Amino acid sequence: MLYRRTNHCLGTLTSLVLAVFAPVAAFAASQGSAPPKTIPEVRSHAYYILDESDSAVLAARNEHLAVPIASITKLMTALVVLEAGQPMDQVVTITADDVRGTAGNGSRLAAGYKLSRQDLLLLALMSSENRAAYALCRSYPRGLRACVQGHEQEGGGG
Repeated sequence: MLYRRTNHCLGTLTSLVLAVFAPVAAFAASQGSAPPKTIPEVRSHAYYILDESDSAVLAARNEHLAVPIASITKLMTALVVLEAGQPMDQVVTITADDVRGTAGNGSRLAAGYKLSRQDLLLLALMSSENRAAYALCRSYPRGLRACVQGHEQEGGGG
C-alpha cells in the first residue's frame, strides 16, 4: 500500500510540476528548437528550459547549481489545490487573515492584492511565498482546515 501511495503521489507530483511549469514550457516551445536569440525574462536564480521533443536546452541559468526544492508544505498545497480542480484563472484577494496567518514572514503580498490562483501557485512554488500558499488554502473548497486535511490524506497521514 505504501508503494502504491508513493507511486500515486510521485505521478501526481510529476503532473503538478508539469502544470506549474507549463507557461515556461509554452514559451520554450514557441521559440523552436534553436537556442533563443535572447534570454527569456525569468527572474529565478536558477532554471533549465528543455525542448522535450529533441532534448535541446533552450535556456539555462546556473543549471549545475544544486538548489533546494520548494518546501514540502508548499508542494503539498500545490498538489491539493490542483487536484481540487478550481479555476486557475479565478482571482483570489489577499486578506487581513492571510497577513495575520503568515505574521513574521517577509512577503510582498499586502492585504487587498488580487492575483489569479495560477499566479499565487507560481509565487508559492517559485518564490517560496508563504502568504500566497496561505491564500490558496484559505480559498480551497471548504477552507483552510480542509486544505490541511488534504495535505494529510496525500501524505498518508490521514
